[in-house]
Amino acid sequence: MLRRSKLAGVMFAMVTMVAFTASVLGDEAISRSEGKKLYQEKCAGCHGDLEDTAKGGRSMNRIRTAVRTQHQGKELASLTDEQILLIALVLKDIQN
Repeated sequence: MLRRSKLAGVMFAMVTMVAFTASVLGDEAISRSEGKKLYQEKCAGCHGDLEDTAKGGRSMNRIRTAVRTQHQGKELASLTDEQILLIALVLKDIQN
């Protein structure tokens, strides 16, 4: 019985993330523009401009983990999953 409830929880989380991602990426051009703005405001100070960053290709999960566990400043801890997803969207096409 416990296995079913765990599986149901995992499935619910996956469906929720897919729906969330679809809503954020509904208009990809706007999402990319917002992601670039967020990167410039929150990330570029330490990681350089998008064209120069060594953080290209980072996933949402990797960025979230870094923001939540490694960053020294409290400012980035307030980034929402939606904002992190937008930043990941602009980083995904950058090759290092």
